[in-house]
Amino acid sequence: MHAFKRVLRYLKGTMDYGLVYKRGNTNEVMSSLTVFSDSDFAGDTKDRKSRTGGAYEIGNSMFHWLTSKQLASAQSTSESEYIAMAEQCKNLMWIRIFLSELGQLDAGPTVMASDNQAAIKWSQADASMKRAKHIDVKYHLIRDCVMNGTVSVQHVRSEDNLADGFTKPLGRVAFQKFRDKIDVLPIDQNPKPVGGVSVWDRCIRPHGPNRVK
Repeated sequence: MHAFKRVLRYLKGTMDYGLVYKRGNTNEVMSSLTVFSDSDFAGDTKDRKSRTGGAYEIGNSMFHWLTSKQLASAQSTSESEYIAMAEQCKNLMWIRIFLSELGQLDAGPTVMASDNQAAIKWSQADASMKRAKHIDVKYHLIRDCVMNGTVSVQHVRSEDNLADGFTKPLGRVAFQKFRDKIDVLPIDQNPKPVGGVSVWDRCIRPHGPNRVK
């Protein structure tokens, strides 16, 4: 009941918040599909399963996200991150097909950002899998996506990984920072032009530097 009341208080206090989408050049926006992948490790205290988090951006604006408990029991942080990347691939394949049907899919691979160097190394075609032979075959989908040019896995700093907040509970300050990162911002309930500029334009922040290194 206490948790339920906390949720209600949060909803009441954020009724004027919304997901803000930024404007930009159409060609630049549609060619900048990026997926952020992350996971915790054995975060469930009952069965010690890990949790996958994912955030999907087009033109620096998030349009899809996910959080789900992994079906397999990961043996290490790297393994849980690797499983999370494979799960992102399944979603990404559908999104790429959808964008392709709209004629809005860039010809190059989609960038997948992860903050775990070992999992990134495992995803490469020439990587040794001696320490990952026990991982279920279905999770090696990420390697197939890399090999056929569908995905390009790159490293991102943990603090810049937008999927991080979807993998674990956050304290008040950390949650507010995460909320700002994914552009959930206060929006005027009755938008009116101010000085010839609409409230929607005033909410749109300039494009920041690319997070992925």
